[in-house]
Amino acid sequence: MLMDRGNGTKGAGPADIICILKLPAGTYHVAFLEENPLPGPIQPIAELPAIRLKSKMHQTIGAPTLEEAQGHLKKLREKIIVNDTNVVSDVALEVNDPVMNLMVTNWTKESLHVTLKDALGLTPSPAEAAVAEQK
Repeated sequence: MLMDRGNGTKGAGPADIICILKLPAGTYHVAFLEENPLPGPIQPIAELPAIRLKSKMHQTIGAPTLEEAQGHLKKLREKIIVNDTNVVSDVALEVNDPVMNLMVTNWTKESLHVTLKDALGLTPSPAEAAVAEQK
């Protein structure tokens, strides 16, 4: 949930993220995804095994390169204050549609030892990493 900080910036919630999406057209779009609890009793984020994220905003006209999108992400971070652990800027999440809901492993739960990149499926599995090392 975005909260006005009174200085022209907004603060993001503990499980809100900023990332770069790559669409099938090959364009890169900076996006803000907000934690969107499932229906039912609200639990503390630290107790959840998974987090549902909902696309809250994204660039409608994307950038032709990841590097250009990274510049847009940097500018967005000046306006929306997000924990560093809730930002992925070095790789894009490939999606068919930027308007979406995602259910991901709770990377904020320390006992799970998962990063946001892991939760989004952007980190190679051990088998994939081993194949990449052999090349």
